[in-house]
Amino acid sequence: MTARVDEVVIERRAMTIAVTGRWGDAITVRLTLAQSLDAVPTADGRVALRLGPLTLAAPIVHRAVATRQYPGSNLRDLDIVPADGAARSPLVLREARLSEARVERAGGEVSWADTGVRVTVPMIDPSPRSTATTGAEDTEVVLVPIGQTTLRQTVFSMVRSG
Repeated sequence: MTARVDEVVIERRAMTIAVTGRWGDAITVRLTLAQSLDAVPTADGRVALRLGPLTLAAPIVHRAVATRQYPGSNLRDLDIVPADGAARSPLVLREARLSEARVERAGGEVSWADTGVRVTVPMIDPSPRSTATTGAEDTEVVLVPIGQTTLRQTVFSMVRSG
């Protein structure tokens, strides 16, 4: 597909879009791409959630633990571990409730560190701390673009029925 708008040529190629033209000082190019929420299958049968080109992740609250101090310096090795000391049970998606996900975009300034995108998704927490003796419960999880997290869950099992 090729389009021409005021001496600017927009050409869609296999995996890229080329925007070419004569640029002056007052030219602004704004590109808006569709961003649907998609469950993308992974090789192991789970799914990753993607919002347009952004892969989403469930952040895990974490802390840094020193594993080695180098003598004669302030240098040390750190491990990043879940803050509560125990790994969270993997969250599970309900396919039937994926359409209930809410996408939020912050207005104003955004950066690579915080794009302002948040997606709230209904999920199943298989062993929530508050109901450890009664089993799984439904919960809402806020997902963010993968690059905004240090410790995270990026792929999810999916329950295909109700």
